[in-house]
Amino acid sequence: MRVMDLVWVAAVLVAGFAGYFLAASEPPAAIAAAEQSPEQDLMSSSTGETGEGFDESPQQSPAVAPNLTATRDPENPSVQEVDTHSTDDKAIRSVSREKILEAFAAEDRPNPNEFDVRLATDMTEEIRSKTKEFYREAELTIDKMEWLGVHRYLKWEAEEAAAREDAARGGIMGLLDSLEENPVHRHDLLDDIETFASYFERKSAGPGIDGATWTSKQGLPDGSALMYPPGVHEWRSQSLDREKFPRDLLIRGAGMDVTLVRLDEVHTRDTVHSLTFRDLTLDCGNKYLTDLRRSSITLRLERCRVIRFDMGAGASVMLSAPSAAFYATDCIFEAGFGRSPDSGSLFRVRNSLLARLDHCRIVGPFDSVYDADDSATYLFQNCSFENQAPRQRRDLESPPYGVRFVNCSFSFSQDDAWDEKPKLLSELNEDW
Repeated sequence: MRVMDLVWVAAVLVAGFAGYFLAASEPPAAIAAAEQSPEQDLMSSSTGETGEGFDESPQQSPAVAPNLTATRDPENPSVQEVDTHSTDDKAIRSVSREKILEAFAAEDRPNPNEFDVRLATDMTEEIRSKTKEFYREAELTIDKMEWLGVHRYLKWEAEEAAAREDAARGGIMGLLDSLEENPVHRHDLLDDIETFASYFERKSAGPGIDGATWTSKQGLPDGSALMYPPGVHEWRSQSLDREKFPRDLLIRGAGMDVTLVRLDEVHTRDTVHSLTFRDLTLDCGNKYLTDLRRSSITLRLERCRVIRFDMGAGASVMLSAPSAAFYATDCIFEAGFGRSPDSGSLFRVRNSLLARLDHCRIVGPFDSVYDADDSATYLFQNCSFENQAPRQRRDLESPPYGVRFVNCSFSFSQDDAWDEKPKLLSELNEDW
């Protein structure tokens, strides 16, 4: 028998033993634990319970071998030392060697050259070491699966809590999720003003807070109302906890012509439940009003003016979110104040959107006033579209099925291009 034939036989044997160990009652992790547990009994040899030597007979089974082996110190035979190799490793090597010797004997070589035996055994050892790597990978995989199981449980728990909260709020987030999975235009819901408005009701009542003196260190409890007096103010929404956005938050001014609040984009990982802006001008500061990447939002605007989201960067969008419910009444959405007038769009919602605008002015030119999609439904009622770009005429006069204009008026500019400089805030209020 050639040496390579012997190696092949040894490889088959090692593979068999590896499968045997994986099927054994003691998991692979026990091997590493046994190597780190010197308290366990030392291995007994065939000479008795004294631990004098290691029996390499074929009857020595790896499955029943103790976990540690003992050897004699050649300079002091009375002293036992614990071998650094596990018994399972030595048992596999021992049995491999015995099988190799049997193979040589079958070839009428009862006393083979020791070099050949060592060569075959060492090559078997190399194959066996790869089997140990497999053990380690298996253990890591098991650990990873256990971690994923815990992570998955926590995720399910969070989802269940979110579903319960959403149900208490009328189920709007669940509805948006269903529209993403089964796109359909919900004109019936937008026509039912009482039901639709209920999705934006504030369910918790918190403290009234002076917005002019508020700092992020104070926090914002659920139901808070930030009250801004006349003047120019700044609200740094991104100073809030990214993981927990306050529920039922109200940002209120003294009127859209006297109170201006500059934002730094509403950006959070948490679902935004019932965020309301009332009686003020929202200056987006050449950014989006909301830039939500993973979370959905219910957003209510009452008697507000929204400006400076037409900045010519990204999509130049006012409302950006995966899913959203939007309700605006008596508001003005006005282009021309951003650094790139006529580049703005009102909506860019990727998954599902329900939007109703009542008695609003949309003063262009805008790049788009709606983002048509199978899972998006719009109702513009009693709205005026002023100074829109001629390129928008077809979209406004012949909208897709998901967009409806009821009692709306339209006017268009002479040219698509905006030839003027950006408008100044002082055109709205000389003190701004």
